[in-house]
Amino acid sequence: MDKYSPTIVLNTETEPDGIYTYKEDHVIISYYHLYNERKTGSICSYKVNRETNQLELLTNNRTPAIHNLGTVVVGDTKFITACTANAKVLFFTPNDELKEVNCAIIPEECEVLSTSVGGETLVASRNDGYISYWRLFRNGRWKPVKEVKCHDAEVWTVAMNIDGKTLLSGSDDTYCKAWIDDDMIFKIRFDAGVTDLIWRNQTNFLAGSYDGSVKEFDIRNWKKPLWEGHIDGGAGWRMSDQGNRIIVAGACGGVVEFCQTSNGLFEKTFQKYEPHDSMVYGADALGNDILACSFYDKKVVLWRRNDN
Repeated sequence: MDKYSPTIVLNTETEPDGIYTYKEDHVIISYYHLYNERKTGSICSYKVNRETNQLELLTNNRTPAIHNLGTVVVGDTKFITACTANAKVLFFTPNDELKEVNCAIIPEECEVLSTSVGGETLVASRNDGYISYWRLFRNGRWKPVKEVKCHDAEVWTVAMNIDGKTLLSGSDDTYCKAWIDDDMIFKIRFDAGVTDLIWRNQTNFLAGSYDGSVKEFDIRNWKKPLWEGHIDGGAGWRMSDQGNRIIVAGACGGVVEFCQTSNGLFEKTFQKYEPHDSMVYGADALGNDILACSFYDKKVVLWRRNDN
């Protein structure tokens, strides 16, 4: 028997591409829709009703098309972030109301693919190879500081260390790069584009790639990963670090889980595609279970752990 069994809990009207669990059995899902060259989106909060096996809509916010759903901490406050196709980073409250409370805007025409905060610095990666920087004003607004050309292709992901100094960037050009200020301190080449980067602590980070790999590195000895796992037929598109388990939206590889073993490293404990019928772009833990969304078939699937 597989570790998890699937139930389709929502068939959506538009394409879902991100999931975040903000409290027990409550989730936020982002959407991206392209029609006649017009890009639209939304960000919605839901309650998971386990008795009816359905998601119950709580809040629906219309937005530009969303490329990436994430979280940041500014001071002591957590926010949901939505990176949009019209050069904006939108900030929302992580609760049932899902209220938009702030916005950072890039003056140039571009698409924002990822964002991260460290200290009082906000960074956003772009589809033109640049990374934009902002600093936090006393009034809580973000002031543009600079734009730096960091890659020769779309910058799919950025991750700023909590120290506000060390930045990781990953791109379609197959490189993960580490920066302090504007100085590159190292770069790691993958066999395909680098799709997601997550700091696990101040020294260790996870890297996902279109080559199907998920790897953990220590920046003090970055030439060799601490461990690496592989997603059959897929990618390390989006990762959710749960401490002793890592949930991965594996694109064409479906839903994937890596769990920590007795030696402190990780091994793959689950991978499944069906009933998803297109790329799985979002996945997060839902207690001991997993909630995942797939794009073109517009499905949200609850993967229930079989020993619950």
